[in-house]
Amino acid sequence: MEEIYYGSIQTPMGEIQGKIMFKTTGNKLEGYIETKGMKNYFTNGKVEKNHYVFSGSISYLLGKIKYEANAKIENGMLQAVVNTNLGKFNLYGKKDKN
Repeated sequence: MEEIYYGSIQTPMGEIQGKIMFKTTGNKLEGYIETKGMKNYFTNGKVEKNHYVFSGSISYLLGKIKYEANAKIENGMLQAVVNTNLGKFNLYGKKDKN
């Protein structure tokens, strides 16, 4: 099953908006985070009920931001705590209705 969420995260560099695509097969999770027209894929994530855990890296002008995300999805709303090499941030998003 594929789901798309639109969200934002506050960082020291300002708010970053983007799109997250989750593809689940059983309890396996993969997908991508798209920001500023660039897709950054992740694999080897896990899903248990409405909890999603995934990690990867996002490319930006000065290098890459490595992250580990622990997310919860309820009623079409995404909330996640994202640990990065630049600190810990909160991510909020809403499911695409299409």
